[in-house]
Amino acid sequence: MDKRIAFQRGIFYIAVFLLFVYCIAFFLFFKRNYKDIETFASGPVWTVTLPDGSVHEGVDLAHTRLQYHLKEGEALSVEADIPSSFGGELTAMAFTRQSALVGYVNDREIYHYREDHLDRFVGNGYQFVQIPVTGSERHLRLDVIGCRGRAINSIPNIVLTRSREIYSYFLGEHMIMMFCGVFLALLGLLVTCISLIYFSFDYDYYPLVLIGIIGILSGIWCTSNVKTLELLSLDIGMNSFMEYISLYFMPAPVLQFIRFRHEKERRSIILLNIGTAVVIVFAVVTMLLHSSGKIIISDALPVFHMFVGGYIVLILLSGVKSPKKMEHYEYYYLIGFAISIIASLSYIVRFQISNIWGIGSSTIDFSFLPLAILIFVLFLIFGYLGFIRTRVISRAEKEILEQRAYEDRMTGLFNRAKGESLMHALNDRSNGDPYAIVNFDMNGLKRTNDTLGHYTGDAMLIRFAKLLQEHFGSIGTPIRMSGDEFLVLVRGMGNIVRIDDALRGLVEDEARISAEEDYVMDAAYGVAKSMEFLDPDAESVYRMADDRMYEMKVASQKGRE
Repeated sequence: MDKRIAFQRGIFYIAVFLLFVYCIAFFLFFKRNYKDIETFASGPVWTVTLPDGSVHEGVDLAHTRLQYHLKEGEALSVEADIPSSFGGELTAMAFTRQSALVGYVNDREIYHYREDHLDRFVGNGYQFVQIPVTGSERHLRLDVIGCRGRAINSIPNIVLTRSREIYSYFLGEHMIMMFCGVFLALLGLLVTCISLIYFSFDYDYYPLVLIGIIGILSGIWCTSNVKTLELLSLDIGMNSFMEYISLYFMPAPVLQFIRFRHEKERRSIILLNIGTAVVIVFAVVTMLLHSSGKIIISDALPVFHMFVGGYIVLILLSGVKSPKKMEHYEYYYLIGFAISIIASLSYIVRFQISNIWGIGSSTIDFSFLPLAILIFVLFLIFGYLGFIRTRVISRAEKEILEQRAYEDRMTGLFNRAKGESLMHALNDRSNGDPYAIVNFDMNGLKRTNDTLGHYTGDAMLIRFAKLLQEHFGSIGTPIRMSGDEFLVLVRGMGNIVRIDDALRGLVEDEARISAEEDYVMDAAYGVAKSMEFLDPDAESVYRMADDRMYEMKVASQKGRE
């Protein structure tokens, strides 16, 4: 029980510590205001040429949206003259969706991405076009070419700044969402690794495994969605593939987490298992069709959005408790799921508005969904820690009740019920280890009660129980069977051979106590071993020990007479 409590506290403290350290390091790294970076982006400086031949001059890309759905092979051009005052090596950053990009300076090609692979999945992401230094004024032209599937639906905003500052600008633009993604991935990995170790011993840690997987998948999605992974790899297609596949698999551990909470409700378990199977089949089939070139993985996004609505209905059908019937830790689950559902639905609406009405990236580039997912995962962890705490307390209370049910209140030894349970277990032992039973009966207890009072008699019983525990506790299990009857169960040959030494020590202490106290402490005993029987059972061994104890008791009485 103590280890469980230490584990739950450890997880909480580690999470808080990582969050604190990560926040401090992250914001110290970006303490300079990235908005102070000089950019050549705003103002009516761009000329846009659409595939239909129309030319739009003096376009401010930061505030103007020209809606146009590029088809496969179509191209639009965005160009501008870079003033000589904005000198040095520059980099242009442009977001493209399912499009190849070719960059020119003074009509000389300086950059191209997937121009020769228009029939493949090129993904969605930021293109970084390095503009070399020339001896004259530079004229930049970017040709955006539509690839297979639905390409960009609006003219992308283009940010131009000095090359040494472009990545700082990019990270500054996505600081919060990137923080959420990286932290989720690290936290999910940590929780998964630790919980898998404990799950191998206790099924109660299965939900924590699921929380860790949710964290990993959502971390991959967040970092891919804000294109942070592009800082590590310029393969926009692979980054986009990871974004979609992690998104498609994400509902599976969420539904299984809910299933664990309804582990006693058969109907809910069936519904949630079916939902999980649908998620996995959909994600795997989509991945295989994409790999074979039958579809583009992003084409399945509208179907996934419909599934999300179905998942929400499924969660509601599986049963939502009334707040009055909830445990305290379940409020964390309720708040976390409410935040994630609201954020997910708003993200879907935002995405559809972007696609249908052509609202560009700078208008809706920021999403609260990564932050909502981070809050969701943290609330799941807090709720789970509350669940573990409640379960540990419940088990501790059960153990206390069991201990009281099997404990003799006067002496603190196990009682008759426990003794019978242990002897029954001896009959069920499959390994055939030898055992012995030592039966004790105190002599003169009635005389002590009659002459010195029951208080003294009780003190004598308690003192004798302590002697049993002292001499036999290390080799066996002392038990008080009734008023003045005790026995010790000794298992294993290594302990059986120590019985005689324990008896000698007990007899010596009885003599010492008798000399010190007003009463005489003396107990008759009998020892029986399972090896004395061809087919031993605990009852037969106990009867033999009892008979031998009775023989010693009779002999002791004759000796006193």
